[in-house]
Amino acid sequence: MIYAVILGGGSGSRFGSDVPKQFLPVGGVPVIVRSARVFASHPQVGRIVISVGADFVEPTRSMMAEYLPDRAVDVIAGGQDRHGTMLRILDHIREKWGVSEADLILTHDAARPFIDARIVSDNISAAAESGACGTAIPAVDTMVLSSGGFIEASLDRSKIRHMQTPQSFRLALLDDLYRRLTPREAASFTDACSVFTHFGLPVRLVDGDRDNIKITYPSDLELAERIAEGREPV
Repeated sequence: MIYAVILGGGSGSRFGSDVPKQFLPVGGVPVIVRSARVFASHPQVGRIVISVGADFVEPTRSMMAEYLPDRAVDVIAGGQDRHGTMLRILDHIREKWGVSEADLILTHDAARPFIDARIVSDNISAAAESGACGTAIPAVDTMVLSSGGFIEASLDRSKIRHMQTPQSFRLALLDDLYRRLTPREAASFTDACSVFTHFGLPVRLVDGDRDNIKITYPSDLELAERIAEGREPV
């Protein structure tokens, strides 16, 4: 089984809105719906799980019923942080469907509404072959290491990648690694790929896309509207 997991528990504090950014409309459609729809229509994705803040579980279920009426979507409350949320998702999958060695899990940020089918397919292939993969694009700017407001070193741009999502894994392995983390280790990681590298396991990279932006600030929403204008209606 291939699971797609949409992580939508962000509060939107950096965005400066009372409504979390993933529930704001882009081109008249909620961002979180745009993030889920490619997985919902992909022929290899079997099940979809969305995690959101507890107050948004029922509204999200209503959104999915409205926009994806022919696709079963499980919506659950996330945890206090990303680690806690992933454990809740893993528990939900294990308790409802069980876990087999062949299962794959694709994890995606709800605030990235322009994922496409090619990226999903590439993630599935890479995770099946390598056990873990991330989505990334090459850096185009000059990259430096800095602290205290001064440049400490220039970095080789050819080796720098900007990470995106999905990040995809063999489900049983991801589940095992998350449960082996100490509380201090868990608090230090901002994504699942970092968990794999922490344990010395290789993470393959697949090509992302410049349009696969993460909406974080109001200016990102303006860019998202322009991207949506050039795409087919949802």
